Amino acid sequence: MDRNHIILTILLLFGFLISIQAVYSAEIIIGPTDSIQTAIDTANPQDTIILNNGTYNDSSIQVNKELTLKSVTENPDDVIIDAQQNGRVIEVLSGVNNVKIQGLTISNGYFDGTWNGDGAGISNKGGTITQPTQIINCKFTNNNATGEGGAIYNRGVLTITNCTLTNNTADGNGGGISNRGNLTITGSVIQQNTAPSMGGGIYNLDTMTITSCTIQQNQASGGGGILNDGDLTVTGSTIQQNQGDNGGGINNFDTLTITASVIGQNTAPYGGGIANWNTLNIVGSIIQENTAEFFGGGLHNLQGTANITDTTFQLNNAGSGGGMCNWDTLTITSSTIKQNNATSGGGIFNDHLQDVYGIVDANFNRIVANTPKAIQSDSGTVNAEYNWWGSNNPNFNALITGDVDYISWLVMTYSANSRVISLGGLSTLTADFRYDSNGVFHDPAAGHLPDETPVTFTTNLGNVGSKSIVTGTINGIATAILRGNEAAGEALTSARLDNQTLTATVTITPTARAASSSTKTIGMQSTGIQLAGIGLAILLVSAGLILPKRK
Repeated sequence: MDRNHIILTILLLFGFLISIQAVYSAEIIIGPTDSIQTAIDTANPQDTIILNNGTYNDSSIQVNKELTLKSVTENPDDVIIDAQQNGRVIEVLSGVNNVKIQGLTISNGYFDGTWNGDGAGISNKGGTITQPTQIINCKFTNNNATGEGGAIYNRGVLTITNCTLTNNTADGNGGGISNRGNLTITGSVIQQNTAPSMGGGIYNLDTMTITSCTIQQNQASGGGGILNDGDLTVTGSTIQQNQGDNGGGINNFDTLTITASVIGQNTAPYGGGIANWNTLNIVGSIIQENTAEFFGGGLHNLQGTANITDTTFQLNNAGSGGGMCNWDTLTITSSTIKQNNATSGGGIFNDHLQDVYGIVDANFNRIVANTPKAIQSDSGTVNAEYNWWGSNNPNFNALITGDVDYISWLVMTYSANSRVISLGGLSTLTADFRYDSNGVFHDPAAGHLPDETPVTFTTNLGNVGSKSIVTGTINGIATAILRGNEAAGEALTSARLDNQTLTATVTITPTARAASSSTKTIGMQSTGIQLAGIGLAILLVSAGLILPKRK
């Protein structure tokens, strides 16, 4: 080995040893009798402090550098930091990057501070940073702040993942969380938190994204589950059983987008599910079983604009507007409004607030079984064209009160293709909702009945999967396949949606004896010997047993 190779080997070995030493020195392991603050003070940036199982009675812990603080098992039930109401549990100081807090229970924190910066469990101060603080798989219980953010207060960039916040309180806003920065919450449960003012579960004043979370059984004056006065996006989440004076589930004062979520069983005098004062967008969600004593069981749109698409409002209750009450501008398209109840306007109640008159555009919806009326408009305008009202000939005297434009409306047509099939054959049954009561076709690209509207197909002969099947509409059409595999005869088929049933007869004929098929069978039998002989000759030639004589 030459001199250069020796030097290179020594350098590589030296680097390897240094890397091993760096990894080893980055872990500081402590126990319940040790001071967490001392471990932080002695750690170097990017170190990991590992807490062995047990209860730590530390409080007012300050994180002043980039590091990880976690339990040895990463199970929050194994490591509890109990501040015993002696102060805030953890504070991440301003300007500190990339702090990770993982697998801990944060409990009994108390902070007596101002309205502008609290958080009895964890306070993330923000400042100029490049990487967020992360809270992963933690539990927050019984923390109390006299100002904002019973469990968590954020002024920086923070992510909360797979955490549970239970029974935390704030004397001001945000019983569970108060956010004045950029906050992302994923896969977490925020429940049974309270605030006397705004946001029992969450109070948002800046930018927040909530994904795959459950926010339930929280209570506040404004926004039992959430009060939003910033930019909030909620996706794939459940907001239920919350209680407030305005917006039992959510009270929105700025921009709120809800997608693929459930808002259910919330209560408030105004806006049982949601109260909106600014900009609201709802897509592909379910608003159900919410209750308002006065206005808007599912939604109360007081001021601002509400845009709703592909969403179901069902089983909501209110004094006025069981499904929704509108005092400003509301557009609802390709949605289902059903089985809502109110004293006035079971489905939709439209009115005005001071000199602003309600404007409703409700098109291509399924509006059925609301009591006492589907829509009541006491003032303002309602465009309710091209909706499905439960039958091809709805009784609008029983459905509408006030100035509502409901002509034309969607109707169902029904067809079978083919009308005559052989035994064992197939016929496609189609329920079509793309035409209105004047026979005008509506391109689904411009609007259609809500997808997955359930249509029931039946037959008395053959099967459609069984004797009946329920299939959902897609782009205004539902289909089923009739299989004529039972017997020959007349199959009476039907399609039903709500109070409308249409029928079509399909004739199933006996299977005809195919002469060509029989001839081929007979021909094969009569010529079988000849074919076998030919086959044998070919095999013999191939084997060289039959060869022509050479001259």
